Amino acid sequence: MGDRFHRLRVVVALLGLTLGAGVAAAGAGMRFADPVGDVTGGAGPDLTLVSVSHTASSVTFRFRFAKAPPLGVSAKGRWADLLLIGIDVPPRSLKRGANGWAGLDYYAGLHGMEKTAMVVKTSPTKPSQPSKVLARPRVTVSGRTLSFSLNRSMLGDPAWIEFVVAAGRETSNQASGGGSDEAPNRGTFHYQLRS
Repeated sequence: MGDRFHRLRVVVALLGLTLGAGVAAAGAGMRFADPVGDVTGGAGPDLTLVSVSHTASSVTFRFRFAKAPPLGVSAKGRWADLLLIGIDVPPRSLKRGANGWAGLDYYAGLHGMEKTAMVVKTSPTKPSQPSKVLARPRVTVSGRTLSFSLNRSMLGDPAWIEFVVAAGRETSNQASGGGSDEAPNRGTFHYQLRS
């Protein structure tokens, strides 16, 4: 699987996100606001809006940040920003533990200025089982907004999804660390794909 996915999973564990509910109307696109300036633990990307929409064949995620470019990288500063989304599909298996998320079905994410995201399928019932890379969807950046689409069939064409988003800054010096932003700050987003 490689170092990159391991780093994404470590970031999820460190963020220690909590679960809850935000609900979207069936069949409609939905926007979920995130407070400006709520990055914790240092400098890092600041999420301000997450939106999701779908067609018969795809689910599209858009992430707006407080400034452009949405995710940065610095060779001199030895840091890279990242974006991670954890997705759960029916049946509900997402559980919160002391070390972060457990039971998610999929992760999608990228570092810095990468042109593709990596989509990984996990095994909620067998966490020790190796994860599988399913796709590398193209990432589009326009100003402060970054977006990518996933095939619904790849997700098993679910009736709904629950998801949590994390943006953060990874540094080569783990002692100093980087800032992180979570959306939602508490809970999860729920999006209905079928009524």
